[in-house]
Amino acid sequence: MHMLVLLVTVVEFSDSQTHNSAFPRVDPSRQQFFRLETITISCEGLHGFNGWRVMKKINGDIRTCISTWESSTGPCEITNAYPSSDSGEYWCEMGGLQRSNSVNITVTDGSVILESPVAPVKEGDNVIVYCRKKQTESSFTAEFYKNGVSIGSSSAGTIIMPSVSKSFEGLYKCSISEKEESPGSWLIVNESTIQFTQAGQMGSGDGQKMGERYVGKLATGWDSSPRRPHHKAAYVLTASPLGHPGTPGSVFCF
Repeated sequence: MHMLVLLVTVVEFSDSQTHNSAFPRVDPSRQQFFRLETITISCEGLHGFNGWRVMKKINGDIRTCISTWESSTGPCEITNAYPSSDSGEYWCEMGGLQRSNSVNITVTDGSVILESPVAPVKEGDNVIVYCRKKQTESSFTAEFYKNGVSIGSSSAGTIIMPSVSKSFEGLYKCSISEKEESPGSWLIVNESTIQFTQAGQMGSGDGQKMGERYVGKLATGWDSSPRRPHHKAAYVLTASPLGHPGTPGSVFCF
């Protein structure tokens, strides 16, 4: 019996002279923050180079994240974040030739934020989004919205998106009451392009040769072919905090 062994490698496309496909690292890893929180943005691991500077664009004004140019390489720590001075677009740059993708950070004066991924996720990833209330120890029920339309509520304040596809993309926010609502944050889902390298033997009659290489989309249940409808996004709204026993979550299709 012949066996076919496939080695799968994620392929990442970028122009190394002008654009770096990685993203800045944000700690804590989320898009939204309460006023006066501490945020750290770093460029560690971007193609293994040193000398990256964190840049920011706030209300159209572009500058280094750290005020002094000579000391602006390395991580940028924002202490006591403020909405008007720290909400904006952040990216990493080196020598005016290399630039990473950017991330958006929102600092709010409000009492509710949505904890969601900073960078785009890939098709097939499991994504967890949490509605967080400032300075509370009591339980609450959160309502979640995508593109302004309710997708359900969760007594644990958590929504689970299993095996995401492009249909999950959109502007998400949450609310705890009519007066307590988070800002909106975009969830971007990238198509996963994978490279198949044939590493084993195939049976006769298959019409394939050793060493052939294939590139295709990772199968995640979403098909852009006009012959098939798109699969709906399925959300799991938990009834108890993650990691604790409780009532199973309900699944809603949207």
